[in-house]
Amino acid sequence: MLEKKDFWQPGAFIKQLAEKRGIAQRRGIVVESDYEVYALDLTSLQLNVSSFTPFVVDKRMSALRTISANQIVELLPGLRDLHRKSDAASFW
Repeated sequence: MLEKKDFWQPGAFIKQLAEKRGIAQRRGIVVESDYEVYALDLTSLQLNVSSFTPFVVDKRMSALRTISANQIVELLPGLRDLHRKSDAASFW
C-alpha cells in the first residue's frame, strides 16, 4: 500500500491514464538526456489544459515501484537545466 507521501512510478501512472482512463497520447515520446516526455491530452478531464500536456519521466526511476516527494524535488534542478537547453516549442 502506498503511503500518502509516495507517488506511483511515472511510467505506471501514464499507463494507467492511457489504458484505464482513455487519455490519448497526442505525440510520440520525446527522449532527451535521461528524460522521456509524453504529451497527453487531458482536455476530456476539463482541467483547462492543453491537448499536449507534458508528462516528464526520469528514466533512472523507471525501476522503482514508488517515488517519494524528496526524490521528485531532487530532480528539479536537472530538469530546469534541461528545459533551458531544449527547444521549448518541441520539447514541452
